[in-house]
Amino acid sequence: MRRRPRPRASGARAPRGARA
Repeated sequence: MRRRPRPRASGARAPRGARA
């Protein structure tokens, strides 16, 4: 079973200022 990354409080899908 693969462990899924926990959704962040702000921007779970596309966090701003992460890797964009």
